[in-house]
Amino acid sequence: EISPVEDTNPTKTQHTFVVTVYDRDGRPVPNVQVHWILARTGDAVGDIVAFDDQDLGESGAKALTRKTDNQYSVSYTNEQPQTLHRGNRWVADEARWTDFEVGNGQTWCTITSPVEGDSHMIAYVPAIHDGLRHKVFAVKHWQRVPHLTVKQECAERVHVGMEYDYVITVENDGEGATPGDTMVMDNLPDGIQIMDDTTFPVNLGVLEAGEVEEFTVRVRADNHGMKVNQVEARAGEFVARAACTT
Repeated sequence: EISPVEDTNPTKTQHTFVVTVYDRDGRPVPNVQVHWILARTGDAVGDIVAFDDQDLGESGAKALTRKTDNQYSVSYTNEQPQTLHRGNRWVADEARWTDFEVGNGQTWCTITSPVEGDSHMIAYVPAIHDGLRHKVFAVKHWQRVPHLTVKQECAERVHVGMEYDYVITVENDGEGATPGDTMVMDNLPDGIQIMDDTTFPVNLGVLEAGEVEEFTVRVRADNHGMKVNQVEARAGEFVARAACTT
């Protein structure tokens, strides 16, 4: 079996398929050869960037693993667990995608695509002689997605009772438009009052790829102390946060 059978990723990230080979009693089988084939069609996208080439102990199978080109590689199911360390950060909230473990009887292959489209992966096990069971299929959909950044320009020091301006800048430096309006929320600390007609959340509308929006807020400090101002820009699941201190 192959996992996941179908999934969606942002372009220019990477995605790992995992194949598990079982015996007739449903037990995972190590040291089984698996051929990874990225199907080529007229509009096919995607390339193999990495595959399972770990040393499989006494079997010596590592010497037989290979990557012929960006559409074809050969690996072997593992004799022991292997942890895959993924370097990606999910663009929605900058959180790191979690590492995961590939177990006994499993092997893996990682692909990527710089453009939108579909990647169709075929995993073929020659040791299974049943022509209806020796292949499994999966598809990866690649989409351009936005990536939000937000920053503030705050005054370093102000006097109590003084009005001052600070600037909020939101940029979509991703490859796709935001999925709906981009809303900006400012968590003003106690003792800071808005003195102009700005009302949060501020709706910046849909931000196209590469678009930058900037606005100024006039506020007044009503008491002493260090003030930490936190701002958040959100469009659907895509979030960016920033903070500054006055």
